[in-house]
Amino acid sequence: LKIVSNYAVGYDNIDIPYATQKGIQVTNTPDPVTEPTADQAMGLLLAVSRRISEIDRRVRIPGAIKWGLLENLGHSLFGKTIGIIGMGRIGKALARRALASGMKVVYHNRKRLSAEEEQTYKAVYLPLDELIRTSDVVSLNAPHTPDTFHLIGDAELNAMKPTAILINTARGPLVDEKALIRALQQKKIWGAGLDVFEFGDIISPEFMTMDNVVVNPHTGTQTYEVRNEMAAFAARNIMNFFEGTGPVACVNKI
Repeated sequence: LKIVSNYAVGYDNIDIPYATQKGIQVTNTPDPVTEPTADQAMGLLLAVSRRISEIDRRVRIPGAIKWGLLENLGHSLFGKTIGIIGMGRIGKALARRALASGMKVVYHNRKRLSAEEEQTYKAVYLPLDELIRTSDVVSLNAPHTPDTFHLIGDAELNAMKPTAILINTARGPLVDEKALIRALQQKKIWGAGLDVFEFGDIISPEFMTMDNVVVNPHTGTQTYEVRNEMAAFAARNIMNFFEGTGPVACVNKI
């Protein structure tokens, strides 16, 4: 075995140290997933802030919803602050969408962006605790590592604004799911949009009973166009690796 070409950007499913020890190249498909994942984050944000999914469910039931000027109120995005945790490819793509919606962008990253990049995205670097405390939206776009496990827990959720929204399109274990359920049930935050879950494809049943959470079964990259491009990208990794004629998206160094 010479190469494992992973059909995804995440590689939690591969024992990287063992592959490296055996001289096996591991690759992934980072480029195709950037824009659709940012789309998903923005879509979840709109669905939660304007209560789109909740109201859609209610309006289908005769007599379950009221019409009126002060009914079914949500929150506007224009002028609000989005705090992006993990300002990599997807974080930057989300920042572009947020800027187009008239939002202010703050971010936290392991490594601060260059002044030029900060200017490009009109992004202000903040310490994590300040970002959590001051943002109207907190979006998770960081990888799952020992350092990011339960990055959002009771302390962070309690520090967020009561009108704040949490979006997670990164990895489920970044959030202490039990703490999030408590925060949502007790209305400590406005709501959450989740594309990933702490326990993989097992969604905590409490989420199904709450109107202030929107859940998707990890569909961030599930479009016809992206799935085709990911397959082509994975194939190009293999061909370029053996032929040495083009770039290879390497995860490990061998």
